[in-house]
Amino acid sequence: MIDFNERIRGGTIFWNHPGKNDSKYLFKNVEHFGFDRGDVMFVDVTPDGDDTVTGTFVTRDGLCYTFDFDFDDLTYSRIIGPSPDHGSRQAIPEDVKKAASHWFGAT
Repeated sequence: MIDFNERIRGGTIFWNHPGKNDSKYLFKNVEHFGFDRGDVMFVDVTPDGDDTVTGTFVTRDGLCYTFDFDFDDLTYSRIIGPSPDHGSRQAIPEDVKKAASHWFGAT
């Protein structure tokens, strides 16, 4: 998860994706909803088309958000949360908590 977030900070979301793959689109959406890019750690990001992604991120304060981002039109993007849960109302797994603690401690 740390490597994944380092790659995103470096400018690329996915290893090999034919659609929009520049992380500037991801951060543009995050900032559109009032989050600072330094205060989020992505748990997962899944392409949902050439210019849309879905996923989950955790904030520095430990809250979990699910998102559906449109890279071409922010009016179609949405975030659900905050929730102290991850995904389908399960507790945030310990490995995610540990990775988040490490990530935010290093940034």
